[in-house]
Amino acid sequence: MELQFAFLAESATVPPDGKFYVLGGGFSAVALASFPARIGFAAVSGWRVTGSDAGQRHELEARFVDSAGGLVVPKVPMLFQFPPEAPPPEREVIVPAVTFFSPMISEKGGYQVQYWFGGTQVGSVGLYIDEQPAVTT
Repeated sequence: MELQFAFLAESATVPPDGKFYVLGGGFSAVALASFPARIGFAAVSGWRVTGSDAGQRHELEARFVDSAGGLVVPKVPMLFQFPPEAPPPEREVIVPAVTFFSPMISEKGGYQVQYWFGGTQVGSVGLYIDEQPAVTT
């Protein structure tokens, strides 16, 4: 199982049809009026399944961290259970996943959603949080 893509969105869902549906996807920066402030967003990821994943249960985790690598919110477990039949070798299977975050942000700077599997970071997507300039009239 390997990460094929990851991006941020305002909201997203994966219904039983296996496709993902996204609202406001693909941003990498947010401007907040003041700090501290709570933001909410979805981290959308796609995981490539191989024959060796058949019948396996994989436990991954998503972490939202600050620029120093410190957790901003607790780790979010991501559990995948695959059927016993392996996909045919000529067919690529991508399993989408959506993880929601609603952290309290205390300062501007660089943040990341990191994906961890077996104690190793396997991917990330960045988010820069800035302060919105004051509007003067």
